[in-house]
Amino acid sequence: MSTIRWNAMKTFAIFALALVIALTGCKKDPVVAEVGSKKIRSNDLKIEMLRRTRTIDNAVKQPVEMRFEALDNMIDRELKLMDAHEKKIEERPEVAKIFKQQLMRAGQQELYNVEVRDKIIKTSTAKDFWKHLDMEVKASHILIQSPESADASAKAMAKARIDSIYKAVTQPNADFAAIATATTQDMSSRDGDLGYFKWGTMVDEFQSVAWKLDPGKISKPFQTSYGWHIVKVVDRRKVDRKPFDEMKDEIMRTLSKVHRKELTERAQAFIKDLNNKYKVEEQRSNIAMIAAKLGPSNTIDVDPFATLTDADKNLPLITFKPGKENWGVITEKNYYKEGKFTIQALMDKFAEAGRPGPIPDSAALAGYGRDVVGEWLLNDYIMKNGYTKDKKVLDRAQRESEVHILSRLDAEVVGDRVNHPTDADLQNFMNENPARWMTQPQVDMVEVLFIDPKAAENFAAAAKKRGKITLAEAKRLTKRAAAKGKEGILEKVTPSMHDAIGATSANAKVGEIVGPVGVPPNWSVYQVTKRIEPHPLTLEAGRQQIEQSYRTEVGKRVRAEWMKGLREKWKVTVFEQPVKNLYVGVKVDESKPKSENSRLSDPKRMDQIHKDK
Repeated sequence: MSTIRWNAMKTFAIFALALVIALTGCKKDPVVAEVGSKKIRSNDLKIEMLRRTRTIDNAVKQPVEMRFEALDNMIDRELKLMDAHEKKIEERPEVAKIFKQQLMRAGQQELYNVEVRDKIIKTSTAKDFWKHLDMEVKASHILIQSPESADASAKAMAKARIDSIYKAVTQPNADFAAIATATTQDMSSRDGDLGYFKWGTMVDEFQSVAWKLDPGKISKPFQTSYGWHIVKVVDRRKVDRKPFDEMKDEIMRTLSKVHRKELTERAQAFIKDLNNKYKVEEQRSNIAMIAAKLGPSNTIDVDPFATLTDADKNLPLITFKPGKENWGVITEKNYYKEGKFTIQALMDKFAEAGRPGPIPDSAALAGYGRDVVGEWLLNDYIMKNGYTKDKKVLDRAQRESEVHILSRLDAEVVGDRVNHPTDADLQNFMNENPARWMTQPQVDMVEVLFIDPKAAENFAAAAKKRGKITLAEAKRLTKRAAAKGKEGILEKVTPSMHDAIGATSANAKVGEIVGPVGVPPNWSVYQVTKRIEPHPLTLEAGRQQIEQSYRTEVGKRVRAEWMKGLREKWKVTVFEQPVKNLYVGVKVDESKPKSENSRLSDPKRMDQIHKDK
């Protein structure tokens, strides 16, 4: 009996992205737009703004026009979904099949939540975390490093130093920022300023102390894994948060990082029990025999199964008790009904992925089998236990399905009209703006490239005096390796080529010697031998560029026409005042912005006090 792996990070990370802060609840959630019978609320718009700007402070600081732009995009999305529903795209067999797959993935996510996550991270723990999310704290701190590996003498010195600093910062009229600048060993915050931070972004010992302090108060020295700290709370601000039920999954994802080891062990235990229920067993002798027969499989052009007979392809490699639920086309396959994983099953899996994977040995073959059978058994389990009927699962699958439906709809409405233009379409597109489709001016030249500016100046002076750069001296002197074999000749140089060479060549006359020009350490001296003036671009010569522009620009026009028609078809109402008032009353941090190399973005720094993300 073998244990099939349950790769939780792979199988259940589908919906790992979450909002980084809590948002307004339903009690203060006015409607900002109506699209037919669909209402878009303030909270929905805040989520979209946060997705665009990443932080609430960034969102608040954006001009109000950005809110209306974001809302306009949300309206367009709802209109497209209504259009898709009217066209019954979701009822098409291929779309329904994809929805079933998304439903199974969402069911696996919920199974993991119930059988693994919620067994390790209790609801009470998540609720305690949620209770802290209505507040953000702005603080400064001083850090004196004291690694656990330090000897007793070093630790004593660190403690004595932090005690001395504490006496200084608690003196009347003490300047905390100045003292922090002079003493702290947190190199990511040299003046001690941490800005606003929310619960869950600092190590537990640090945030517990900060949350207990009132503004203006200074903590006594306390210790974390980074060393000794003194914290001064500067400000506290209330922030909106969603109800616990709406935030539970987000909070659980945050806490899962802390409990990664326990979660992995729980997942492995669940899969071991699942294996026992389905009587899973590897047929190791068969696996070894088939692996020995396989051809090379680490290149795209080689069929790893070409040497196998039909009997080989149907030999059981892993056996199991088949489930009775119908969760997809695999359940209709003979190998599934017979309770065996075979090479034919693996070939079907590879065909679904679009290409075979590498199978260098029996261990790799067994690994594929464990992964595939593990997915089958999870699918049967979630169907049998009703996970696919859970509202959260259905909603999650529906959101994923909408992304696919919108992509398909766009391809049909826009893509089919612009992705395969005829020559007549392209020529008409060019005729709309003939001046745009002109070639760039081009020149041929003899060029000598120097890396010594003085040598370039001397050569340029001599060449200008005699009025010529010879091919022999260009071949002998130029440092441009690609041009040495061509005696320094550069052909069809446009203004955008070779940096300063191309830029200056646009105004150079035939026979003129130009230079030295360039960007250190390269200096060029050249003589123009021929000019090709701009002329109309032909379709054949510029087909790739013209087609790309056509798809982009005509695609925009088609989408605009499409959306105009949808807005005329379904009533759209925007309520401007709630949009303008979206962040009324929200305080923002006006302090200096933190560097991108701060404690949050560099987890390897020893002075980081934030939890690794």
